[in-house]
Amino acid sequence: MFTAGNQAGVVWDVRGGGVPASLFLADLDATSQRALLGTRALRPPYSVVKVAHHGSADQSPQLYRAAAGAVALISVGLGNDYGHPREKTLTFLRADGYVIARTDHSGVVTVAPAHDGVGVWRERPS
Repeated sequence: MFTAGNQAGVVWDVRGGGVPASLFLADLDATSQRALLGTRALRPPYSVVKVAHHGSADQSPQLYRAAAGAVALISVGLGNDYGHPREKTLTFLRADGYVIARTDHSGVVTVAPAHDGVGVWRERPS
């Protein structure tokens, strides 16, 4: 039987040593994101959240809200055939106060600690 979606991936919670608290969500689909949320393994707030699956529509807004992130990183190719990131995903991220940094618009993106939280540098400013 074939199961649609991306229900397995390595999720990283990175922090310490001057690294802003960061959550990398692999390509998890909404079902797996809800399961992760249910484990109570998250340690919010996160300064940086790498959005799952290039910002596809298959997301759990509740997970991102619980992560309480400041910056949402979306690694995605310009003009991709999938239409990623999806407007639905961008809308809930904005509503939750995330600063969105997309590689399709900005090229290389770096995030570093700053005096007021976390700073974002973009190769191509918006």
